[in-house]
Amino acid sequence: NKKPPELRGLLEKFNRRTDRTYEQGIGPFTDLTHAEFKEKYLMKPEALKNLVSKFMSQSKHTVSEFDDDDDLSKRNLQSTNTTVDFTYKLPPIKNQGSCGDCWAYSAIVGAEGNYYDCNKAVTSLSEEFLVDCNNQGYSCSNGGFSYPTLQWVQSSTSGIPTETAYPVSPTPQTCQSTSGMTLY
Repeated sequence: NKKPPELRGLLEKFNRRTDRTYEQGIGPFTDLTHAEFKEKYLMKPEALKNLVSKFMSQSKHTVSEFDDDDDLSKRNLQSTNTTVDFTYKLPPIKNQGSCGDCWAYSAIVGAEGNYYDCNKAVTSLSEEFLVDCNNQGYSCSNGGFSYPTLQWVQSSTSGIPTETAYPVSPTPQTCQSTSGMTLY
């Protein structure tokens, strides 16, 4: 592992290059090896296999629908050379920590983007609500999928509370009542 002083030198050298449109810096993953990152942040292959099997058994979709055989070269795609700045449409980036709830963060950022498109206002919605209250058995330790979670929100809830009203908890908790909360 390279330590921060050595990394700073490498990053300064990289950032002086003029052929880049971005800069690199020191963040929470900078001094982790690939193996350390994989162990701490990625789902174990067996857990992923079990999760996908569970999802497919509960789904009306077939595995072939999820195959990545789509030949994009046969589509009539046009390059627009357009960039979109999402920084004003979404709340600041959130950190899920060591909880395996990327599915909740993914679902929430989609809902937050949709909320902005409809209301032209930024609001930070609660991932914790999805982790605590979903009826699919998704959790930090079991993982989950964002699409069925959004389907559950649409069909089984009155909406999602804000992160302020239903904040992230460092430990798993049972579903809290949203009575009296504004839901989005």
